[in-house]
Amino acid sequence: MALDHSLIGVPGEPQERSWTSADALLYAIGVGAGLGDPLHELEFTTENSAGVEQQVLPTFGVLVAQARTGRSLGTFDRARLVHAEQAFELRRPLPVAGTARVTATVTGIYDKGSGALVVSENVAVDAATSEPARWSSTAAACGSAPYLSMERSVARARRLSSSVSSISCWRPGVTRSG
Repeated sequence: MALDHSLIGVPGEPQERSWTSADALLYAIGVGAGLGDPLHELEFTTENSAGVEQQVLPTFGVLVAQARTGRSLGTFDRARLVHAEQAFELRRPLPVAGTARVTATVTGIYDKGSGALVVSENVAVDAATSEPARWSSTAAACGSAPYLSMERSVARARRLSSSVSSISCWRPGVTRSG
């Protein structure tokens, strides 16, 4: 049950991701755009309204930028891997339809006591413009920390992941108090 530190800094194979206008529309409706007032967010929920140009919700980029690192993170209980945080950087609005080449890289694995943080960065490069967009995400691998006892890792984790001060690992069937 160890996480593979040799993955850190090694980019995975680029993967091509494409999306259409319909994909962006379905995403917007799926996350509730226009729910309170259907006329309020027409630019995200329709492609054929007079005088309204379709736009893409910025968070749709999270789906576009999904890519695998190409290798396994190691041997651990995947049922205890939970999403911790996510951030993205766009330099312009996402196109309504397009293709991107996405490369994923594990940028760090940090011991947090009751678990480990696995930080990754995905870079999506627009195939038409070569403009990059960056997404970073952090996942908590609960119960994996005993296999990561590295003093430098702990110190660096405290600096780099101050927004995630601790990991609270919950197990089904266990009642939590407090």
